[in-house]
Amino acid sequence: MRRQVGSRWAVRRLTASTVGRWFYLSLKPKHAMGEVPEGYYSVPLESASVFRPGKDVTVLAYGTMVWVAECAARETGIDAEIIDLRSIWPLDLQTMIES
Repeated sequence: MRRQVGSRWAVRRLTASTVGRWFYLSLKPKHAMGEVPEGYYSVPLESASVFRPGKDVTVLAYGTMVWVAECAARETGIDAEIIDLRSIWPLDLQTMIES
C-alpha cells in the first residue's frame, strides 16, 4: 500500500476540487512538504483511503488528525486501521462499512 501524502497529494486534491462539483478548502501546511512533479494530478474526493491497515479497531480521521492517529496507534501498539476520509462531504460510507 502506498501512502498518498505531501505536496503531490495536496496538488491532486486541489485539482480534483476545481474540475468536479465538490468544494475544497486548501490550507497552507506549516512545514515544507517537498517538490511537486510536473503534470496533471487529481484524486477522487468522494472516496476515502485506507491510510494504515489494521484488525483491532477502525479510526476515522482527516487532515492532520490522520497523522496523529497513526502516531497514537504506533505508540500504543494497537493494530488500528486508519481511514483518511479525505473530505467530510461526500462521506464514503462504503469504505467505513467494509472496515
